[in-house]
Amino acid sequence: MALTATQTEARRRGVGSSELLAALGKDARCTRLELYKRKLGELPELDFSDDERVRFGNLLEPVIRKEVSRRMGVKVVQPRQTLFHPTAPLLGHPDGWMPKLREGVEIKTADKHEAAEFGEEESDQVPIRYLVQCAGYMALTGAERWHLAVLIGGNDLRMYEIPRDAELEEAILVGAREFWSHIETGSPPDPATPEDVKLRWPKDLGTTVIATADIAAACSGLKELKSDLKSLTERVEREAADIKNFMAEGAQLVDADGTLLATWRKAKDSRAFDETAFARIHPQLHQQFMRDVTGSRRFLLK
Repeated sequence: MALTATQTEARRRGVGSSELLAALGKDARCTRLELYKRKLGELPELDFSDDERVRFGNLLEPVIRKEVSRRMGVKVVQPRQTLFHPTAPLLGHPDGWMPKLREGVEIKTADKHEAAEFGEEESDQVPIRYLVQCAGYMALTGAERWHLAVLIGGNDLRMYEIPRDAELEEAILVGAREFWSHIETGSPPDPATPEDVKLRWPKDLGTTVIATADIAAACSGLKELKSDLKSLTERVEREAADIKNFMAEGAQLVDADGTLLATWRKAKDSRAFDETAFARIHPQLHQQFMRDVTGSRRFLLK
């Protein structure tokens, strides 16, 4: 569901149900540090304006909501207001609410290759990212059950039922509070990935840091690994060169049984912008479109 400007602003006041997995440190697509910086406005919100999958998902949501209503035989309304938890920094914008049942529905679209992530219909065997999101909505509404309607491959609508789980709900609320404490105190979560480290420490102060024994050992070990990697890379390049030399002008290589071993094909010709030539012929116009780029830190072992 595409959020309105008001709903987007409201997300700054807590953890959205769709953000819970990231807040818990379990989302491979977004780390806790990334989410922290987005909440503080230090990183921009993700832009899905050119993502056709998201666009068609938004277009199909009303259609799926209508079909859910038909299948379940109850009215499904789309809540407009942002829901806030009374005691935890948790908020959400459910895709659908069934007043008669006092239950909600989350609507998703998925590719065919994602079908294996889902279990039997009417079960609660769904990807953890959806399980946690639905649990968040139950914490917000007090519903005893949440439904997940997922349209797979554009023509296979599957319905799942997720019962309320008090233990999971408590873990989610504890995790949301712990994450939000970083926002309140201005103390970023610890980096969890190499990219997080760059994000956490984007610049240096020109100071010198004295290594501990463990860090000194890590530097030594890393130096050995890089040396081993260089040797392996050189070996890979030599082996590849021998194979390509054997193939000569051949496009593919097979063994005696005809099993494909390798291919070596020429890519299609392409066109590229010659910035150097453009700057030489149109120096003023080239300068007009130049912009400052923040430098990144470069790590070098000595």
